[in-house]
Amino acid sequence: MSFQEILYYAEILGRDEPRVKRMVQKALLFPETAHIIRRHMLHTLRNLGYDLTELPAFGRLAEEDKHEGGILIGYVIEGK
Repeated sequence: MSFQEILYYAEILGRDEPRVKRMVQKALLFPETAHIIRRHMLHTLRNLGYDLTELPAFGRLAEEDKHEGGILIGYVIEGK
């Protein structure tokens, strides 16, 4: 699991909300808790009605994401 995944979920949940900010900070400071925070975020998204099957798969690059001579560092998230 990557920290990028937690940041992605934080964008959906509202990165400016104090609860979400605390979760992101905790995952950054204590990486051993990241899997618990990820699970909590996914549970919250499911309760909000998000279809979790539509979220991107993390940790794998699609063929179109592989750049010759460069490294993909992430995506820009716009809106919810």
